[in-house]
Amino acid sequence: MSKSDYIRESLKRSKSLNHYSLFGSEIPIYVKDELIFIDDKSTLEDVIEIVENSLPSFLVSNVDVIYVGDFSHFQERDTNAAYENGAIYVINVQDSAMDMADDIVHEIAHAVEERFYDEIYGDGRVENEFLGKREKLYQILKAYEEPMIDLAYFQNPDYNDKFDEYLYIQIGYPALNAFGNGLFYSPYAATSIREYFARGFEAFFLHKDLKTLANISPILYNRLENLADME
Repeated sequence: MSKSDYIRESLKRSKSLNHYSLFGSEIPIYVKDELIFIDDKSTLEDVIEIVENSLPSFLVSNVDVIYVGDFSHFQERDTNAAYENGAIYVINVQDSAMDMADDIVHEIAHAVEERFYDEIYGDGRVENEFLGKREKLYQILKAYEEPMIDLAYFQNPDYNDKFDEYLYIQIGYPALNAFGNGLFYSPYAATSIREYFARGFEAFFLHKDLKTLANISPILYNRLENLADME
């Protein structure tokens, strides 16, 4: 049994979980640890309403369950949420309902990638757009004499721990946001092609920032528009 399967089975057996659901009873939401909103006014019901009003239900077909809690792998990976084997895990301390909805929609995006991989990436155009932006970022950083990492990392569309650390720690997201202004919708979108897609997915469906996304990433925008029309 994998780590994620073990967590899911353990949580399902627990009698202390608070049970909610997304899209009617389609996706159960289990709250393992007390859900805390820093704004002191948001509720999980608010989160559910935001997500349901943002996404067509067919896009969550690959999501089986959502768990909310303080899971150890959040500290290990310095993340707030994760998607694995049909389950979304979300941290239980959130700034607001929109903050938590953002985490959930981001992980739904990764589930959508699994379900519609060929439709998104099949012809290579999204990857070419992404790598073209990576190449431009490399040239910008080089021109500003920023600490550099080998060009091969910029040419690899997949996630890489060393490259992630380079962007996050050596360059830093504030600087990356300035250098990559007009290249990526957000600094984290430069991390990998999967994060490029997920950030675009959030912009399109949750934040409805269609004009900005279309200007920055026209090919990705077109793919998301096609996904929205598939229902």
